[in-house]
Amino acid sequence: MPSTPPTADPRRLRRLLLKRQGLSQRAPFGRGRGATLRAVAQLGYVQIDTISVVERAHHHTLATRNRDHQQDHINRLLLDRALFEYWFHAAALLPMADYRFALPRMQQERDKYRSHRGAKERRLERFVLDRIEAEGPLAARHFEGSGGGGGWWDWKPAKQALERLFMQGTLMIHERQGFQKRFELSERGLPATVDRSPPTAAAQAEHLIEHALRALGYVAVDEATYLRRSKPLRDAVQAQLERDTAERRLLGLRFADGRRLWVDPEVYEARLPAAAPDARILSPFDNAVIHRRRLSDLFAFDYQLECYVPAAKRRFGYFVLPVLIGDRFVARLDAKLHRSRDLLEVLALHFDQTPDGTDLVALGTELARYATRQQATAVQLPGRLAGARRTARSTLQQALETELARAESTPVEPQAEPGAGASPQRLR
Repeated sequence: MPSTPPTADPRRLRRLLLKRQGLSQRAPFGRGRGATLRAVAQLGYVQIDTISVVERAHHHTLATRNRDHQQDHINRLLLDRALFEYWFHAAALLPMADYRFALPRMQQERDKYRSHRGAKERRLERFVLDRIEAEGPLAARHFEGSGGGGGWWDWKPAKQALERLFMQGTLMIHERQGFQKRFELSERGLPATVDRSPPTAAAQAEHLIEHALRALGYVAVDEATYLRRSKPLRDAVQAQLERDTAERRLLGLRFADGRRLWVDPEVYEARLPAAAPDARILSPFDNAVIHRRRLSDLFAFDYQLECYVPAAKRRFGYFVLPVLIGDRFVARLDAKLHRSRDLLEVLALHFDQTPDGTDLVALGTELARYATRQQATAVQLPGRLAGARRTARSTLQQALETELARAESTPVEPQAEPGAGASPQRLR
């Protein structure tokens, strides 16, 4: 009978996770556009989401790790073909070096649609592809009114065809103009050096394991195969982990609830310094928090994005942002950006642990930076901070105002731009 794996040390895993996620030190990836690229390479993907209550998810996730991140970095990296857009467990930015691992999903999309693709859809797809081939990259808006008279190729079906051809891999995202995508033929847009050979299940399993070890510091099968419905792939991941354990490349452990995980024993045993005591306001779609069970296992933090919860059942607010200070998740912040008034409104702030003065100063400083990034010139705090002492609000307000004043008086210096093609920086 196999022995029960030892229980993992949550404190050690927390430090390892935050280090690998670029959340334990200042400027972990350097500065400028190169830092944005290195962050995506380290994380493996950055989720894209349309919710813009404050800041879109991909910009928020990247700016948390690179204070120099600018919105045009992503478009430049797409145009440079250093990144591409496709599906990870959701729509995401991905390193171009990982393109071949998107091919199985593209094939699934082609197989899924083939059985109910009629003559009308085929004609529409041909029309869309012919226009892009002749005219170059196009967005959905370029198909508005095509053909005149509301023909079968009017813009709404054309938009659906664009998205379908994108998911099948025939088209790729050439660039984004705001949140509008321009599509290009993949055969014309992909760099000649990109590996287009479909991976076997075994190769894909190795890729997912390597991705998890790099981005998280550990592998758990349910996380590595999150929302991937392929049982052969899940089995391949499990089999590879068992082989790596037998050959002592990996060490098998378990969480307190019995869930299995694997680590590189040398990395796991290495001494890691404590995380910098800075505050970070994270996106609900941040790579570090997207798995609710992970937050519970490692941080004893039960977090849920409540915009998908009926209003009457919400506990903390519509768009609640988790707050990390050092290696502790300490609070939940519900915010809304009033763009026409240059105002960031904090609708509610709930502390899980009673904050001390140091925590409040750190959070006030981060909140000011977060507001400045949204070009908000003022921040409105709620009248009461749940879970904090009565004096906490004034301490938070003072730190917030100090940082806002400092930001306003500090001239913005042009940043030296590292080459976007800089080699990804591995966090050890």
